[in-house]
Amino acid sequence: MTRFALLAALCLCGTLSAATLTVTNHNDSGAGSLRDQCAAAVSGDTIVFQTGLAGTITLISGIDLGSKSLTITGNATGLGAPAITLSGGGSWRILRQTGGTLTLSLLNLQFGYASINGGGAILGNVVNCTTCTFTENLADNGGGGGAIRATGAVTCNGCTFTENETLGGNGGAIYCPSDVVTCTNCTFSNQGLAVGMVADGGAIFAYTVTCSGCTFAGNVVISSGGAIFGANSVTGTNCTFSGNSAGAGAGAGGAIYTDDIACTNCTFSGNSANPGGGAMFCDAGTITNCTFSGNSATSGGGAISKADGNPLSCINCTFTGNSAGSEGGVIVAGASFTLAGCTFSANSAPVGGCVSANVTAAITTVLATNCAFADTGAGTMFANTALASFASGGYNICTRALAEVPWLTATGDQVSTDPMLGPLQNNGGPVFTMRPLMGSPAIDKGGGSGVTDARGIARPFDNPAIANASGGDGRDIGAVEFVFNSAPVITAPAALNIARDTAFVFSGTVSIADNAGATALLQLTLTATQGTLTLAQLTGLTFSVGDGTSDAAMTFTGTLTNINGAINGMTFTPTPAYLGAAGLQIGVNDQGHTGDDATMLTDSETVAITVVELPEITLLRDGVEIVDGGGDNAFGAAGSVIARTFTIRNDGLSTLNIGAITFSNQNNCTVTLSTTPATTLAPTATTTFTLEITPTAEGAFSFDMQIASDDADENPYNVHIVGTTSDPVSRDQVLNSDCSTQEGAAGTWALWALACVVILGRRARCSWKWRA
Repeated sequence: MTRFALLAALCLCGTLSAATLTVTNHNDSGAGSLRDQCAAAVSGDTIVFQTGLAGTITLISGIDLGSKSLTITGNATGLGAPAITLSGGGSWRILRQTGGTLTLSLLNLQFGYASINGGGAILGNVVNCTTCTFTENLADNGGGGGAIRATGAVTCNGCTFTENETLGGNGGAIYCPSDVVTCTNCTFSNQGLAVGMVADGGAIFAYTVTCSGCTFAGNVVISSGGAIFGANSVTGTNCTFSGNSAGAGAGAGGAIYTDDIACTNCTFSGNSANPGGGAMFCDAGTITNCTFSGNSATSGGGAISKADGNPLSCINCTFTGNSAGSEGGVIVAGASFTLAGCTFSANSAPVGGCVSANVTAAITTVLATNCAFADTGAGTMFANTALASFASGGYNICTRALAEVPWLTATGDQVSTDPMLGPLQNNGGPVFTMRPLMGSPAIDKGGGSGVTDARGIARPFDNPAIANASGGDGRDIGAVEFVFNSAPVITAPAALNIARDTAFVFSGTVSIADNAGATALLQLTLTATQGTLTLAQLTGLTFSVGDGTSDAAMTFTGTLTNINGAINGMTFTPTPAYLGAAGLQIGVNDQGHTGDDATMLTDSETVAITVVELPEITLLRDGVEIVDGGGDNAFGAAGSVIARTFTIRNDGLSTLNIGAITFSNQNNCTVTLSTTPATTLAPTATTTFTLEITPTAEGAFSFDMQIASDDADENPYNVHIVGTTSDPVSRDQVLNSDCSTQEGAAGTWALWALACVVILGRRARCSWKWRA
């Protein structure tokens, strides 16, 4: 009965497993429609669309999912974009969910409309979206989330949000006031642009926001956070914020408004705020390897406005072309602020063109270390209230005279000095930067603790030709390290002998070293004298001379990895029947791709080759060849000497000179040479030598043997020998042992059988076998 009950339970479990339901048409309702399948589904089910089905489903009312956890997956076009569009027709919210998790992928959601409660396309609990698009969805009457409103977390991957709106609500695209919004590789463009009534968070309003690889462009709010309003914190990595705006006289943070900011490798360009924080408004955090260009504020903080309270740090950041109507062309600091390895250029404001420390509460310090200040506009570069002061950590460079920046007197500080910065451009790395020009007084005159620059290049890069600042470490001042080109280096043998009419393989003996990037192309030229060359592989190579196979000369380009793969294993084949001098000429040109100075550097090497009649050592035992690097076996009794004889044969065309025979890595044995071979061997001649192997104890033993000779490609000749030893076990010892057991005769016969197995096993172990 129990078995039947268990079987019934298992069958019941099977009937309750998640199901997959298929939408077969574009109808609003009825059999096979999306509405029909959503109604039929239970929590945990997946809804898909019939293969090949594409087009628009226009709803005449919203679909209520209740508290079901559902997955809805659309179809893809040939380009991988969503092929199914769900439309609210400008009259209806598309999907409503009161609990559970809603997971969507490969769907277009457009023209959704929520008259109350927000969520023009989706009103849900936990919402996950992958490769979805949200277009022109609207939340009316103060509702939040033009596209999505969620009471739980929202996760978006590879999604696009375009022209979604709220009328007086927060979050032009997403509203998640009490949870986390996580976006990866998403695009948010022109949220709030058409009507201009989004309150806070032009694209996203959430308690916590984490974005990676996202783009925010042209989003607009009437209050704060043109792109993102994070009530608690915002974390951005590899994101771009451009043309976002906040405020109609009472807003802040053209791109971001939050308490705690953590941005890395982000770009902020052309964002604006009225009145403050053209790119961001925050209280505390860290901004690393970011670029702020062309941001503006009508009042203070063209790029950043920092509230009173906790410290904020900027590391390896570039600020250029930012402006403010009253103070702090780049930064208005309401509390402690740290600048390390930053670059400032062409920023402006009537007061404090770079930084205004407008502090009204606790005493505050703005500390700058290893920064380049190249602002030359009218007005002061730095301004502060009585409670604030500026301090130098050393190694700063500034265009202003000491009288204007009296605090720049620490070790390594330079005043009245132009840092000679290049334009804002792609110098490699995740963001645009302003690299020092050749001859800049910022090069190698810095000091600090950071280990990379804004491009991710190691710091310091110390050019030995330029003297470091006193106490400095040779890093450059500012956000970017100027990397001088280093010449490539060829490794190759100076000379070698090869046999007549025998191809020679350069195995691990020729290589190129360079500090080229992974995609940089180097040029290699190979020229053979009295022979031809064949490369080991041709992958990724482009030839201007030759084709890489049996060429007397070849020139080609490739990455460092592909070039080394081609020449490691390259073959030199001498001219048939030729004896005498030959050669290989190797030349490499890095084509100026390495380093910031764009200088082409080269290296060249010549391998002197002599084609001769060479000896060729061959090792045998019992007539069987043992290859160089191969192995042999031996078996015997512990403590007894095992004597074995080997034969050396000269298979070459000239006399073979034999050197010392040595042993290493002796494990559980000692090895001696009882007879030695002849020291010279004529072609085809043989000689023998004998080893005496004495195993120390029962068990495995091993050792390595090396034979020195003038065979160029097998010197030394290596052989690894292993074996097993054991003590003899006599039959009488087994038979005379106590065989009595409580099982009587049965136990005796079992022990007899065991004895036979042991004896046979011992005999098998004491036998010995040799293999090549």
